[in-house]
Amino acid sequence: MAEKRKVAFVYSGAAALIAEELALTKALMEGNYPGANHTKDDPLLPDEIAGTSSGAICSVFMDGIIKNAKGKGGLTWTTLEDDILFPFRNEDVYETDFLLQGGGIKNIHTFFDMLGNMNDIREGFFDHLKNMVEKKGDFNLKGIVEDAWNDYKKLHNKSWDIISDKMKLVKSIPDIPNDFSAMANLLESVKNGYLLDTAPLIKTLQKYVNNSKYLGLDIFDDLEVPTTISTAEDKGGALRTFHSKDKRDGKLDIVELLMGSSALPGIFPKREISDLGFFLDGGTRDVVPVEYLIRDIEENHKKKFEEVYVICPKIDVVLGTLKHQYTEIPLLSNMLFGFQLSFWSAAPYQMHVAKQLVEDEDKAFVYMPTYKKSYNFFNFNNMKAQYDDTTKWAKDNAPMTINEFLGKHECDSHVFGKMLKTLMDSMKDAKKDPKKDPKK
Repeated sequence: MAEKRKVAFVYSGAAALIAEELALTKALMEGNYPGANHTKDDPLLPDEIAGTSSGAICSVFMDGIIKNAKGKGGLTWTTLEDDILFPFRNEDVYETDFLLQGGGIKNIHTFFDMLGNMNDIREGFFDHLKNMVEKKGDFNLKGIVEDAWNDYKKLHNKSWDIISDKMKLVKSIPDIPNDFSAMANLLESVKNGYLLDTAPLIKTLQKYVNNSKYLGLDIFDDLEVPTTISTAEDKGGALRTFHSKDKRDGKLDIVELLMGSSALPGIFPKREISDLGFFLDGGTRDVVPVEYLIRDIEENHKKKFEEVYVICPKIDVVLGTLKHQYTEIPLLSNMLFGFQLSFWSAAPYQMHVAKQLVEDEDKAFVYMPTYKKSYNFFNFNNMKAQYDDTTKWAKDNAPMTINEFLGKHECDSHVFGKMLKTLMDSMKDAKKDPKKDPKK
């Protein structure tokens, strides 16, 4: 039997890459990686979990797996894989009807290309981030993210002005009448502060989280393992963390918490949690959610963890391999690209901070796949492929210490700034020469 030790699992934001985090967790728990000192029959189980955005959703499903490992019912890996994860599709997360109406995607491409692909928005956002990187000598990532968020609000208003000006041209496009109702709905969503409605995700979470056939959870305190979920307040964008064993937080509706933590600003609608107000994606302020755990140890004089594992999908921003991933909506593609640059650029800093959770820095690990293939940040239609590729990768790759990981990938401000400049230069070249545009 493996020696019992105090362990924390920390799940970063992942968006559609949640399958990578789940595959890593299975490998980690069951010792399916080189040098593991535990097995499937004697798994590594965390004493505390923290998650943000889709990492929060991952945390809740892992609670079911842990219950099952303890012989308390819960969820089996087979059920999670075959009944929930592998059948998962985009339409389980956000409304996709506008892509299917009328002439279909071809006309939607025509429509949004007419809006100029929002290049001014994209380049303005990148210019802002580059300037912040160069300006802040201490590379204050929190400050960069906060300033980028304020700048994003201004850019959003600008984008709506552009769309409003172009609406009068809609009827001049051939075959647009069949598409118009879908377009009008999409544009109305933009006016209200988001692109895609996540009403389907509420139903999906209720089906799997509330239903006793799967997890059977209603309130936050129903979780077996003490769990922290990070969000951002809609007013001001301040970090707000919730803990399952807190007397007040424990009574909150668990689906509302998950919806609030995964409400990617500008893309998904903000979500209300009880009577506490509206909240946004926790990854905007806490992409690697360790702040609450550190504060809890310091303020309550708790013993530090013996091991902490930061579990992340492949973060191309950190690895220096980020490429523009196009969707059917150019505006959406550009916003997602900007979010990856701004929010995930904070990951190395928060990984560094995570070392405060342990007495021995060599017991603070990060588990992130580094294979060549990059899955789309926003495509939920390839869960099984993600999962299988990550499982295969994990068999040959053990978790790395955070120090080793950050050293190997040279995660510092100079590398990030250089990568950002390269991306901006390549985009400007593509604008001058369409043949260089990876979209073509």
